[in-house]
Amino acid sequence: MFASFKTNAALFALLHCGVALACVAVARRRRRDVTLSSEASQWWWYAGMLTLLGLDTLWRIEDALVSALRSEAQQMNWYAERGTLQLWAVVALLGLVATVWALQVSAQSRTSRRIAGDSHHWVRTGLAVLFVHLALRTVSWHTTDQLIYTRVAWISMGRWLDLLGLGLVAWGAWGAWRLLQRR
Repeated sequence: MFASFKTNAALFALLHCGVALACVAVARRRRRDVTLSSEASQWWWYAGMLTLLGLDTLWRIEDALVSALRSEAQQMNWYAERGTLQLWAVVALLGLVATVWALQVSAQSRTSRRIAGDSHHWVRTGLAVLFVHLALRTVSWHTTDQLIYTRVAWISMGRWLDLLGLGLVAWGAWGAWRLLQRR
């Protein structure tokens, strides 16, 4: 089972890095155009986030955080009330993802919105899906764990979330690349 998990994790980490490379290609292409050079930094940011998420998929960094917090909660006699804490953590993490998404949308200039079309919207929505999955895994609430690890067509729901998020980001990068080819 462990070898299967590592193979599965490596495959999804490679998918993250592949989509990140698509974002890098868009960033490099946009940097050449003076009117779009400021937008290139957003595409580099997307690529960096995808790379970090890919590394987390491979190494499961949040498991160490969950383990440390669990042992701390047991020492402080909070572990029995972890459900309430986990629920608030889910709400806080989802709020954080929504806030970051909204800040990115508001930071985009009107000119780049006109030029880029919906590309950034697709990428941000895909990243939000990926971060929601990460948040749900990190909180490790029994209800969400059951949902995330439920298998549908031989793939867990969490992996379906990953595929949905990566697909949305790839769609946005492809759309941006197409717009650049027309210019």
